[in-house]
Amino acid sequence: MNWIKSNFRVWDREKLFSNIDKITIEKVSNTVVTKWCGRVISTSEVSDKYEIFDIASFMREKVLEIEQNFTISFYSLKIRGGVQSVTLLSDEVIVGGLHYCKSFNILSSSDKSRALQLNIGLQSTNTNHQIVFSDKNFSLYKKHLRGVTTAAGMVSANLVSETFAEQITAINSLVGERVLISNVQRILCQKGNLSDHKKFDAFKKFLVFGRRILKDLTPKQKQVLYTPSKDLIFTRENDFSLDAFDIFTLYLQIFSGEDSHVIKREAQKILQMTTWFIRNEKLDLPSNPLKKKWKPINTSNQKSPQSSRTFLNLYRVNPFMLELF
Repeated sequence: MNWIKSNFRVWDREKLFSNIDKITIEKVSNTVVTKWCGRVISTSEVSDKYEIFDIASFMREKVLEIEQNFTISFYSLKIRGGVQSVTLLSDEVIVGGLHYCKSFNILSSSDKSRALQLNIGLQSTNTNHQIVFSDKNFSLYKKHLRGVTTAAGMVSANLVSETFAEQITAINSLVGERVLISNVQRILCQKGNLSDHKKFDAFKKFLVFGRRILKDLTPKQKQVLYTPSKDLIFTRENDFSLDAFDIFTLYLQIFSGEDSHVIKREAQKILQMTTWFIRNEKLDLPSNPLKKKWKPINTSNQKSPQSSRTFLNLYRVNPFMLELF
């Protein structure tokens, strides 16, 4: 809970609303001017298709709706030039033995850098690690073009405690399961492009930093952690398994500080694909008559299996923070 206490404020609705009401956004000709406390903090040239959005009223409305079913404990309001965001934290839950708070994220911008976004998820109580998932009652990604106000008006915050239950159950199901690191690479490097390989290399750095698994690895297996992903060729001798829940949480740490819709996209990808490989690796046990013959893996020049690709449907700044309340 120390990380949350250092980065969030104890819940105070009146103070939050007072600061939200200091935000004003207006369009003068083709220029959007954002002010806080009457001071200009952002200007942006826009086209005729751009639609001004009343983010202050929207934040007020959604906060009140969320409070109807959840007891808010902490909050964060950030004004970063033309970017506005609110995060609310509610009751604490335990997932995979780790402590999280239920979180509600509202993000918008008046400088064209962000779309209007709403998401729910889980915020780690001890680190800047967040899990974000979709919910039909509190999910939106809409650019600030004509129709954004109408789209926002169609989103309700009809949320109850059970809203989180299904996703928490799915994440908990990973605990104790094992997935080969070669299959983790398959998950992350479906397209074989350089950016995907960099994600896998970043994931391996978290494994090295943790050092917990290093003592159980052979020299050849350890070398996998230090070899660039694009150059890796997996064999029986260097492949090894990891806890599926560790894979899920470590991978999402790569995206700490990113917008919630980015974390949501990556969480869905790693959860769906990890679950798929768990199921298929169980079919591949030695005692299973359906066991397939093991083949070496080299994703630098190998096309992804069609069955794996069906799960992937990929979509993806951090300006200087002016205010933090």
